[in-house]
Amino acid sequence: MTDILDGIEIAEEKPPCKCWGRKVILNESGDLVPCPVCMVITNSPAHSVDPGANIELIPEKFRDVFFDITKILDDNKIPEKVRKDLEFPKYLKALEKIVYSSSNGMLSSKSLFLAAPPGFGKNHAVYAAMEGAMRYGLTVAPYYDCGELREMIDKQQLKSDYYTADICFVKITSGNVTVQDLQCAKLITERRARRNKPTIVTSRMPVNYFTKMEPSIVELIRKDVSNGDYFRWQYLAAPFIFYEGKR
Repeated sequence: MTDILDGIEIAEEKPPCKCWGRKVILNESGDLVPCPVCMVITNSPAHSVDPGANIELIPEKFRDVFFDITKILDDNKIPEKVRKDLEFPKYLKALEKIVYSSSNGMLSSKSLFLAAPPGFGKNHAVYAAMEGAMRYGLTVAPYYDCGELREMIDKQQLKSDYYTADICFVKITSGNVTVQDLQCAKLITERRARRNKPTIVTSRMPVNYFTKMEPSIVELIRKDVSNGDYFRWQYLAAPFIFYEGKR
């Protein structure tokens, strides 16, 4: 898998830890331990959420919840065949980098199309990235699905600052996905790209699910996209054992 966040490395030493804004990280014995993302041991003051940020954008169950890929790797609800797939930890490390970069004020150098079945950490990573970005002081757009976005666009209710937010995740509608949903994701991505802003689209289905539905949009999803190209999506996917060859 190509590194989707070129130039962003997990820091070995970069105090204070900004990944989650925690004042201190302790183990069960009460000793200081490294942040599991950036490996920094810190007792520095916590980063508080920007007073201008709308923390209500983060569902309560996802607030202040550390994104821990080891819990996902060990989750028995995920089929063993998936957990043993060599691409699965790569997918999780990529999610971790998205969270880390957002929490440290670093934006993706390209737009992304993130595909994984339910329960594979997508929402957890999205909300962790959003909250981390808020703590850093970045502007964050609400996490809308394409159905909600289409309705707001039709009613001219989508605010202009949605297109200029530093962080923006767009969800392909769960359930019966329509061509209009894909067209909406493309429209949002294009409008933000004109403002030099990346967009991260999330989906429960892999790209081959959409191939017959809307080939022209699927062509915008690539395995590798040049840095600074916000109009097309670089594809990042978990192993889809049960969707191989299916639409």
